[in-house]
Amino acid sequence: MSNDYSDLVFEGNIYIIPLQYVLYLEKIPKEKAIFVVMKDTTFDDDLGYWDNAPYLTGDELEQFEKCWIKYLKGKEKAGDKYDH
Repeated sequence: MSNDYSDLVFEGNIYIIPLQYVLYLEKIPKEKAIFVVMKDTTFDDDLGYWDNAPYLTGDELEQFEKCWIKYLKGKEKAGDKYDH
């Protein structure tokens, strides 16, 4: 992992997520989970949820949140606005 925030990649048990491609996080409070919506994520109108967004829960969610905060702090330090 590089010191450059734009190169940060989350490597979890199931998913590998380049953080620069994350558009936003959709929280699912009842399940204590999130969908990570990325630039290539699609929505399935028939099912009513994200078709190919990483779905994180438990330890993997906690690990992702730490990585995401590090990414956002690096972005802020570099003077880049959070534009997603």
